[in-house]
Amino acid sequence: TKFTTSQTQCLMDLSSLIPLPDKEEEVRVAWRFPRVPKFVVIGAVVLPIFSFTLTYCLYFGLGHSHFAVRMLSDTINQLPESQVGAFILGIANFFMGSTLFMRYYYVKHQIKCLDHSSKNGEDGTNLNRVRKVNRRGLILGWASVIGAHGVASFQESSALPAHSLSAFVFFFGTWGYFVAHAWLDFHLVLETRFLRRLRVVLCVGEFLCFTGMSCCMIISACNGHVRRDDPDALEWQFAAALEVAAFLLFMLQLASWTPGFSTVQLDVGLSDIVLPNRRSVNPLQ
Repeated sequence: TKFTTSQTQCLMDLSSLIPLPDKEEEVRVAWRFPRVPKFVVIGAVVLPIFSFTLTYCLYFGLGHSHFAVRMLSDTINQLPESQVGAFILGIANFFMGSTLFMRYYYVKHQIKCLDHSSKNGEDGTNLNRVRKVNRRGLILGWASVIGAHGVASFQESSALPAHSLSAFVFFFGTWGYFVAHAWLDFHLVLETRFLRRLRVVLCVGEFLCFTGMSCCMIISACNGHVRRDDPDALEWQFAAALEVAAFLLFMLQLASWTPGFSTVQLDVGLSDIVLPNRRSVNPLQ
């Protein structure tokens, strides 16, 4: 997509990611954080990887395993791994939710930079459809964050149904969110061609991991290896490896947003509501 000079200036306006106020509001920028968005994305990637690396070390170091490869949920099922995982993943979920919120306004800002004289963008994309995908993607993404919080809060040993439901919401909600934003990347040309293609490849890889996990679980059930702690259940070991691979692909896809946020700053503004034909009033009165 080719942008005009005014649209290029709009793309370089780093402080317009926040919602624009109405004409009757006067906004003053109180705090400016030029590098916060980039570090929030980095925190959303590094903290989950650090958490599961630490819980895996505790899991094997304390002798809570019987063979080499186990599911991610097993590493936060016993004390003290569950407490460590819940603490770190809780902080990671905050960074994750903040990243999804900033990504929503980042895409919304790019839509505003397109020509609004018609309903379609320069590549024939219906902007109303793009806005719907962006809004629904945010809802789906936050649902996946709640699912991730449930995975860390409910252990299999004490709340298996809640843990399983949370894991389902997290994995498939996150995958659906990334698919939606891969579609947005191609229709709005948000990133370079390499990053757009990379995200599509990652989405396909995640789908293959989920398919392989499902096949391994079905084969294990057919062979009578219902429990994952059965030393002969090689299917569960393959399923665990595929789960770890899907998780790492999620983190890699999230890390691919870092270049887009490297030129974005976070502004916190204060506004005074100005009523028609009246002076500024305190909104708390």
